[in-house]
Amino acid sequence: MMDVASTMVKFNLKGVVEDRDRHGNIRLYFRAPGRKKIRLREKPGSAEFHEEVRCARDGVPYASAQNVVRPVVRPVAPRGSLMWLCQEYFRRGGAEVGEDTMLRRRTILEGVCKLPHPLSGPVNPDFSTKGSLPFGAMKRSHVKELRDTRSDAPGAANNITKAIRQCSLGPRMPRWSRSIRQTEQSA
Repeated sequence: MMDVASTMVKFNLKGVVEDRDRHGNIRLYFRAPGRKKIRLREKPGSAEFHEEVRCARDGVPYASAQNVVRPVVRPVAPRGSLMWLCQEYFRRGGAEVGEDTMLRRRTILEGVCKLPHPLSGPVNPDFSTKGSLPFGAMKRSHVKELRDTRSDAPGAANNITKAIRQCSLGPRMPRWSRSIRQTEQSA
């Protein structure tokens, strides 16, 4: 039986060490005095491996072609639609709330915009999703309908109402948004 360590290429690169994990697998790391060790993931001996070692030595993050994060491209919604209102909110509303809160609201609102219209029955060809509906025509009953899609989880249903209300609070705030806020304040 051949030993795994004997089949590996021996390295004479300063700072590159082999370590066994708890399962017995051999891992390569770059270790420098006074810094945490950095896992090397590229194939040993390749040009990418040497570039990864150079980046670890210089203290900069290594970004391979496979690990590059590509930005999510979202289509621009028609002006005046619920999806457009949400996109405008995401674009303008980062300063007053934290990053985690905005991410949570984005997830909720994009989920609402992807819901089919109507929720039951045949889909309307002009407005196939809730996001394609004009937000100016939304009424309190429409917000309640969206809230009730998550009646199985009261907290999630409440979060839908809050996210829609926060999204619509702007210079052109619809009447249903004001009535929801007034109802919640009086309760």
